[in-house]
Amino acid sequence: MGAMEKKHAQHELNLPETLGFRLRQKREEQGLSVEDAADRLCLSVEMIKSIESDQYFGDNNTVFMRGHIRSYARLLGISQEEVKTVLIAQGLMTASMSVEPVKFNTKQRSARDKPMKITTYAVIISLVVLVLVWRYLNH
Repeated sequence: MGAMEKKHAQHELNLPETLGFRLRQKREEQGLSVEDAADRLCLSVEMIKSIESDQYFGDNNTVFMRGHIRSYARLLGISQEEVKTVLIAQGLMTASMSVEPVKFNTKQRSARDKPMKITTYAVIISLVVLVLVWRYLNH
């Protein structure tokens, strides 16, 4: 049964489109095989198949599964907002959870930074002055 037949059969039975079905449909529309998707995402073929069949629980850790689902959706061009809505509906996520990546402040400063910086500059300047004096006296 092709993708169009599956979608038609699903609508005839009034079944809602699941995220897994939507991901599989998008992948097939783009001409990607399960193996291609798995290679691009560095996931196993079994993981892609379980995502597409909406098998998110069991041995799979839901935190990692949410990340895999979002990565897969991003690869296929499905909006993160749509993914978030479905994950909330399926109980994999709460409405208060954010799908935005966490940003870390890489320029952390402490109370000791300023004196340490001044000391470092003083040592460097002292070394330069000592080298210049030594060269002057030895010529």
